[in-house]
Amino acid sequence: MFVRRRQSFSLFSRRPVFHLGGANETTSPQVGRQTHPRSAIIVVELLLMLPILLLLLAAVVEFGSIFAVMQNVSFASRMGAKFASQQTSGAAIINLVNNETLLAQVNRHLIEAGLEHGACRVLVHHNDVTSPKVAIAEPPSGACDCELPSLGLPSPKIAVRVTVCVPLEGNVPDLLSTFGFSLSDKQVHQSTTLRVEH
Repeated sequence: MFVRRRQSFSLFSRRPVFHLGGANETTSPQVGRQTHPRSAIIVVELLLMLPILLLLLAAVVEFGSIFAVMQNVSFASRMGAKFASQQTSGAAIINLVNNETLLAQVNRHLIEAGLEHGACRVLVHHNDVTSPKVAIAEPPSGACDCELPSLGLPSPKIAVRVTVCVPLEGNVPDLLSTFGFSLSDKQVHQSTTLRVEH
């Protein structure tokens, strides 16, 4: 029995492919192997993008925490201003600051909100001409440099403004300090102005 040997060329190779058998026999083309696997490229892309993704995640967590602290400080300043506006005169308001009653009232709301360090400074400003207009309450330790707002108070009725200052360090995770954004020596301050109720 005589077997014909037929010669043909593959689509992906220059070498001839020999077939043994009849004309009905078919062969599949040989596909060459990839020299750079796709999985290695994906790993390299992931390694390049991972620091950026971690930086974005840290920024979202840190700025979200700062926003939450600002909301809690704003609420504490409203409660402090409401407590001070219930006094009958500017002298009584200043007395609240001097005996640290107002500071204790503000710190109670801050600690309930999870800010364990409390306020580093509470500033009280009123427009009663019969007593000193500005008073400052600070804790024995951990005081901060927080200035009084420059806006004036409404007149002619007596009004009081309470400004609460809280340090960010210790209350917010300092995740971006490695990238040059440190929270040390930074604080949040919020003010509330109310008319004295008398």
